[in-house]
Amino acid sequence: MITTLACFALLLAPQPRPAQGTDAAQSEFVKDRTSRGSKGRILRREGGAKTDKSLKLALEWLARAQNEDGSWNTSKKGTLAAQHGTGLTALSLLALLGDGHSGVHGEYKETVSKGLAWLLGRQNKQTGQFGVRSNHAFMYDHAIATLAVAEALLMDGSDALAEPLETACAFLAKGRNKNAAWRYEVPPSESGDNDTCISAWCTLALVMCQEAGIEVEGAAFDGMEAWLESATDDAIGRVGYNSQGSYSARIQGLNSDVPVEIGEAMTAIAMTVRSFTMRRRGDKALWDNQTQLLLKCQPNWSEEEPLVDMYYWYFGAQAMFQVGGKSWKAWNKSMKSAITEAQLTEGEEEGSWDPIGPWCPYGGRVYSTAMMAMCLEVYYRYPRLLDQR
Repeated sequence: MITTLACFALLLAPQPRPAQGTDAAQSEFVKDRTSRGSKGRILRREGGAKTDKSLKLALEWLARAQNEDGSWNTSKKGTLAAQHGTGLTALSLLALLGDGHSGVHGEYKETVSKGLAWLLGRQNKQTGQFGVRSNHAFMYDHAIATLAVAEALLMDGSDALAEPLETACAFLAKGRNKNAAWRYEVPPSESGDNDTCISAWCTLALVMCQEAGIEVEGAAFDGMEAWLESATDDAIGRVGYNSQGSYSARIQGLNSDVPVEIGEAMTAIAMTVRSFTMRRRGDKALWDNQTQLLLKCQPNWSEEEPLVDMYYWYFGAQAMFQVGGKSWKAWNKSMKSAITEAQLTEGEEEGSWDPIGPWCPYGGRVYSTAMMAMCLEVYYRYPRLLDQR
């Protein structure tokens, strides 16, 4: 008997075609990662051999860590990570996709194909939602999964991904607050609450959906910008989590012991989102202030005081890469040192990173390794959009 997973895997391995009018090979969002020559030049210029080796080890670990059914980390019952198999599978796929591996091309094409098949098998065909509403954070799982499928469609142009992506995009649209952004409910609550963190994943997913040829209302990007405007402390540039200038969230009993001052995650998120949506690009004072905030909290993984926030480091890498210049060089130097030196280089967990930081209880070693791998792909994952549009 052919299993559901096998059926999806067969569908996900067609001959590549342009993704709904978008030439996948020419899409600016994936062109550097899919061009061996371009990727190699960029990596030599900004990453280096040590970074390349570290990333290869990380992707090898992720491939080994994949479950037989194509998912990541969903078999560990009784843990927070077990509730977020959809999000962890999507993050792992994003790490592999970011290095140019798709369901059709690359060393890990079978790994990617199985992961995508598992995600599609967990999508509600009526609502478009990926995963289940096991807790309030289900929107993260869905948004990250939507982003992964959108990137896969851009890279492969697989017919099997187009319709699921369209329905996933529609689900995101239903969850947006009128004239603003997102929180944790679909449809949104009457209170109209927003938060920068989940709204960023939703917005980035919609940007990639649009790039892949899915129709997206411009009001979604207008609403996100309206929220960021209201959440930004113009005096210093800090962007808040759920109110103007507030720090990142903490949950009592989970990560409340981690100081909020170790990072500027929401500010980095806002910079990344605005790079993708091309908002406030001409506001030099704002970008300068926000850049300085991030430079005061550069990646540092010291044994004496491991103030690690991988979530912040990922979005900080994306934001500072867009800024470029001396500020990016300073961040890149700190980031490469912190990440490569903390990676495990022997034993069963070779290639991974210990799950340290405020959000690792939600994702464990899969989360930590996927996030650090994506940091190391920043050089060619996306182009410098601020320079091109």
